[in-house]
Amino acid sequence: MTHKWPTAKVCDGSTSVAMPAGGKPLAQFDPSQQDFRSEVTTPGNEGGTWGSGFLYLDLSAEGTESVTVDELHLTTRVPKKIGPPEWVALTQGGCGDIKDRVFDLDLDTPKLVDRGVIGGGESDPSEPPARTNPLGSGFTVSSTDPAIIRVDVSACHGNYEWSLQVDYSYHGKPLHKVVGPFRSFGAADQNTAVFTPDPSTGKVGTPSPPTDVPIGCRGKQ
Repeated sequence: MTHKWPTAKVCDGSTSVAMPAGGKPLAQFDPSQQDFRSEVTTPGNEGGTWGSGFLYLDLSAEGTESVTVDELHLTTRVPKKIGPPEWVALTQGGCGDIKDRVFDLDLDTPKLVDRGVIGGGESDPSEPPARTNPLGSGFTVSSTDPAIIRVDVSACHGNYEWSLQVDYSYHGKPLHKVVGPFRSFGAADQNTAVFTPDPSTGKVGTPSPPTDVPIGCRGKQ
């Protein structure tokens, strides 16, 4: 099993990122590169998303045998509350839409909900079709029949460190795989610097005061 975090596929220009206190300054990244957000959120750089992010789980198995994907859930020790970010880098825009099997993870609740297949676009022909059946006995994967799950993660009123656990079974034997930890920020303080970098030049610009809640969270209770 592999994963991708935190940007959506199909030219995601909207996922914003944040860095906790003591982390790497934004000036040491290059915001003109689409993958700078993935670099910010690596375990080594210790950053996270601001408001929302996207986790893709590529579910497969080794060899010719199939495994059953039984359940997806937050691990029992997380989400752990963490401090506010030192800086936020806002990005805007995005385009395209694609059919995906989607789970919603609301870290403020916390709650994980299976939304089924959503999206008005076509399936990516380079990837396996989005699975419609629920997790459990009918959801099997193998090296030749993989599945991709997208987890839409939101944090609007707090800052969290979290992991997901995939429960699966092989010939009836229960197994599990933990993915993470990841960080998601949704609450700034008076010391948080908010930047809107120029995506064409990568220039960071002058910081502005923090907003009450991340874009996309306004009005959400």
